[in-house]
Amino acid sequence: MKIAPHAEVDDGLFDIVLVKDLSRFKILRNLYRIYNGSHIELPEVEVLRGKKVILESDEDLLLEADGQLLGRTPAEFTICPQAIQMMC
Repeated sequence: MKIAPHAEVDDGLFDIVLVKDLSRFKILRNLYRIYNGSHIELPEVEVLRGKKVILESDEDLLLEADGQLLGRTPAEFTICPQAIQMMC
């Protein structure tokens, strides 16, 4: 799946993909697009990029990533460039 097809591991930016007001029918009709990255062309999909993400909500929401519970809203995430050094 290519959820954020233009994301780069080493560019120092978050790639945020927002999906707004899609009917269940339109989700099912366009589900295949996630596999080739063309879902970002839909008018209901918005892609944002930035070094900091602040999540706020009127409701208390659980935050989860890769199956792990991270906490609750509000939350703030900041990119730490070159925080991990890798050798291949």
